[in-house]
Amino acid sequence: MRILRKSHRSKLAALLPWYLNRTLPPAEQQQVERELQKHPELHQTLNEWHTVQTLVKGQQVQSPSPEVQARLMAQIRAHNLPRRQTLPPWLARSWGLMVTLAMLCLLWTVFQPGIQLRWQVSQGDIAGFHIYRAPAGSTDFTLLSEVAQSSAAGAYRFVDTTVWRGQAYTYRIVTLGRDGQQLLSSEIIVGAGAALPGQLSVALTSVLLGWSAVLLLERWPTPPRRYQLR
Repeated sequence: MRILRKSHRSKLAALLPWYLNRTLPPAEQQQVERELQKHPELHQTLNEWHTVQTLVKGQQVQSPSPEVQARLMAQIRAHNLPRRQTLPPWLARSWGLMVTLAMLCLLWTVFQPGIQLRWQVSQGDIAGFHIYRAPAGSTDFTLLSEVAQSSAAGAYRFVDTTVWRGQAYTYRIVTLGRDGQQLLSSEIIVGAGAALPGQLSVALTSVLLGWSAVLLLERWPTPPRRYQLR
């Protein structure tokens, strides 16, 4: 009688339940049969598995009540739902900051919140206008912009978006003739508070849009693993 090595014996013992159920592939089924003929000591293990099989088959099969089945299936479906995998908070906040800055630049360019200067002149030999600005009470004027003559009804508009809160400014509008000479000059003093509502509206809108982007990205699920209920 050949003596089985421990590893080989363990492998054969693991195949015995499947051999008993006739669920092994034909090649392995025949291999187990040959080993059982060569090593009668394996029959004791086979008999033990046969006893277990008989006890299991002799038990009465009990089905759970419909209520229990419904609760169980609901738990399985809930567990198999796609799990939401959101972006890291730092990444969502970085995107929110970028959105805030981008919207601030865009809205500032489109709506131009600032001090608006409007004036109207009769059409004549006018080439354009020079817009100067100085702090209120100062004569240190700085050229802000050059406005070309328009063929419209003589109405002009300029928006200064570079004002500081709490600062008053003196604006000087110089009318230029086609020969480059100054035809007319007028001054007006305006407080920067006139631009504050528009600036606050643009800034608040940009912040709200950025914060909305953060909330959206923090709750936006990345492609989850899909489960299938069988």
